[in-house]
Amino acid sequence: MGFPVLAPLFFAGLSLLAVPWIVHRIRKPERETLRFSSLMFVPRAHKEVIERRRVQHVLLMLLRMLLLVLLVAAFLRPYILIPALAHDDAESAWHVILLDLSYSLGSGDHFAEVKQKARAVLGSLSPLDRAGVIGFAGRPLILAPMRDPADPEAGTISRARQAVDSARLTEDQTAFLPALQMAQDWLLAEQPETGRRRVIHLVSDMQRAGMPEENAEWKLPPGIELDPIAVGAKAEVNYALTDIFVRPTSTGELRIQGKIKNWSEADERPRKVRLFMEGKEIDQTPMPVKPGNATQVSFTIPAQLDRIHEGWLEIDGDALALDNKRYFSWNPPRTLRVQIIADPQPDQRWPAAWFLERALSTGEYRPWTLQFIPQTEFANAPREIEPPADIVIAGDLNGIMPGTAERILETARQGGRVFLFLNETMTPEALNASLLTALGLRAAGFRHSEADTERFDLLAWIDFEHPIFRVFQGSQLNDFSPVHFYNYVLLESIAETSQAKVLARLEGGAPEKSHPAMLEIPLGEGRVILWAFSPDLEWSNLPQSPKFVPLLYETLFHLAGEREEKSAWLVGESLSGPPSLQPAPARWNIQLPGEEAILAREAEAISQKPWRLEKSGWLRWRPEGQTEWARVDSVNVNAAESDPARVPAEELTARLGSRPPIARKIATAPGKTNLEEDATARREFGRAFLVLLFIGLLVESGYAARVAAQEKAKAQARETGR
Repeated sequence: MGFPVLAPLFFAGLSLLAVPWIVHRIRKPERETLRFSSLMFVPRAHKEVIERRRVQHVLLMLLRMLLLVLLVAAFLRPYILIPALAHDDAESAWHVILLDLSYSLGSGDHFAEVKQKARAVLGSLSPLDRAGVIGFAGRPLILAPMRDPADPEAGTISRARQAVDSARLTEDQTAFLPALQMAQDWLLAEQPETGRRRVIHLVSDMQRAGMPEENAEWKLPPGIELDPIAVGAKAEVNYALTDIFVRPTSTGELRIQGKIKNWSEADERPRKVRLFMEGKEIDQTPMPVKPGNATQVSFTIPAQLDRIHEGWLEIDGDALALDNKRYFSWNPPRTLRVQIIADPQPDQRWPAAWFLERALSTGEYRPWTLQFIPQTEFANAPREIEPPADIVIAGDLNGIMPGTAERILETARQGGRVFLFLNETMTPEALNASLLTALGLRAAGFRHSEADTERFDLLAWIDFEHPIFRVFQGSQLNDFSPVHFYNYVLLESIAETSQAKVLARLEGGAPEKSHPAMLEIPLGEGRVILWAFSPDLEWSNLPQSPKFVPLLYETLFHLAGEREEKSAWLVGESLSGPPSLQPAPARWNIQLPGEEAILAREAEAISQKPWRLEKSGWLRWRPEGQTEWARVDSVNVNAAESDPARVPAEELTARLGSRPPIARKIATAPGKTNLEEDATARREFGRAFLVLLFIGLLVESGYAARVAAQEKAKAQARETGR
């Protein structure tokens, strides 16, 4: 009989058996009552006497000791090994080997270990067993089928061994569920015969990123055994480029930002980061990263923003090479139509619209056209006269008209993008009644009744992970303390279900009284960026700050981002169609990542049969008959595969399997086997002991009640005898 690892602790619980014996041995003696004439002159004396006596109810004591034994045994969960399945040795078993081909196994000699353990499984099988091999990463790949009418050797151990030997790593990430489902379909497709085993051998580094979501209730049926085999236990030093972002600057340059993650536990040597453009190295910088942390690296380079650029970032080599490079591309964006709603401000020398016009109209790079219209024209203009603007900026207004608020909300609900800032002419009552309530917000008033440049608040918190502020990450750029806010509107959320996301907070006099400064609110199919202040010199010195122009550009880029075509893909994603181009070509020439050949495809065929991206690199498009590429997209590996977090084999079996695997013979060398537990399975008795414990409690309660009744009857008989 076997016991779990914690058996010594549960055996220590057997020391409780002494408790019933002690209770039955040490008891308060029963004293007989003696009649006496008077106790008036006898002094009171209280004394408890406990004496050791002979055990009177031996059976009751033994019964209680038995209950304690059953309690310990129930927690101990003993088991025995029994023949797993009574089957005829002449019958073959069916085995499916799931071979992990995800790129995380490219670290060190992990993939060689995968093949070695898969060969060991095949070496332990009987010559009559049938075997198939499925390679898997993001999706399952048939390497050696169980049955194939065109191949008489399908399902043989020799064919499975050939498949293991010829297996190659992919650039995809781990996903256990699709592979297990395919293996289940293979095994259930066979004729169910009594006593025949069905086993899935999962050989993997057990990436936790490959586990399905917690709410996925899928499990293997009871008739199929799951045998997880872990590899790659040795931790390797690994740095990874996990993200890359490309943004133009107002001066006509390109800013390339990457994020470096150090997955090692102790190594913190600086890593050299290199920038390549058009196949040539143009810049490099060393970057130290502490273990378990991430840091940003940024390059700003001159570029012609009206043409396509492609490049990559690369860090020094380590154990896992595939996550050390990340590709990017720059495609000239289409020109955006930006509509600025502004009223004349004769009393202000530099109204907010004045700063907006100069910030958005200067510089070499202008990815938008600007249109200034007054509030009345915006509120009353017929909807069908001209197409809607890509982005609507509103805020430099004399109050807010109900028609303006209604049009702003309608624009956002229909998928438009709105950038709204508040000023002193917009009273909290008017804002709440016409606009803010629909956004899940409420204006509680102004910070000050009048703005004063001698009294200001600073930004207390900024979400630097948000795309708008991502360019300001790093110690040299994240200092917003020179930006002063002399006044702003106090905003509050009016519902727990409000979807408003705060991007920055103002200190408000004390940390516990901070107020939202910038928010993002999804509304319908569009969204709204809201500033609680006006970008003019009466409410803030932000327009005079070097941060104003990049902050404004990043806000508009973020608002327009979802309207731009997707140009950054991950390995494993599928193309749903060709890029939009006017006029749309009937046929495309396509060059897939990592391929030299150019494919010609009908545009309609691409939409009807999506392609799955299998390699990292660049995806290039051009209409048939042209020589220049019309679009270049970047394709990168999924950074989640770099995460070294592993799922224990016991947890994987508990979540995805329904029955523990039967121990097998494992080949340790050619012609030799190491017999662990041949053809045996584990049968536990924890539940049986719980049932016996429940029955024992009932018996003990009944017998104790009977003993108590007998004692009471004897006491009454003695009293009557006197």
